[in-house]
Amino acid sequence: MAERGAISHQFPGELNLKARGAAAGLRFSEIAENVAEAPTAVLIQQAWLHSPEHLRNMLDPAVDSVAIRVVQGEGGELFAVEDFDRTVSDLSLVQQEEQVGRLLQSIVSIQVRTGTKEARQTCRMESGYAGPRRPMFVMRFTAVKLDRLPSPLRQRLVSGRYGQAEVGACPAGPSYGFSIYSIAVLLYR
Repeated sequence: MAERGAISHQFPGELNLKARGAAAGLRFSEIAENVAEAPTAVLIQQAWLHSPEHLRNMLDPAVDSVAIRVVQGEGGELFAVEDFDRTVSDLSLVQQEEQVGRLLQSIVSIQVRTGTKEARQTCRMESGYAGPRRPMFVMRFTAVKLDRLPSPLRQRLVSGRYGQAEVGACPAGPSYGFSIYSIAVLLYR
């Protein structure tokens, strides 16, 4: 922005914010940006505080990371950018499956197998299940955090009808810079 003497979230020929974040190696579920130009840092901050959209970015409880850069342009004007994101942990498929397995067992005493060929294949399917053994219930879900199970799955678990589960993770489809986990849970008697 300082080189061009203008502010913009994306100049012609540049990647958009999501793509820039992904190219920098970020894993995120949410990303936002504030840009400004003013003669002083105080005026930049006041402009952001008095703009509902910019203030919303700054106070968003869902974000947990911020990067701020201020550069002085040739004429002495300051150019500032704040990028906000909600960081997503970089978990392997095995780590994702183990985390979901722990969540299952925190709700009900159930035998859990993680990373089975059938569960991973089921995760990649849009419907149905893989393998010769027919599950009583299959749930596929995507999440940005693996800190709780979807409500319909929790309700099934507490019914007491299931004694075994298989958990499979698979790479999520194109997410356009956003990071998500893709999981399949197969429940058996």
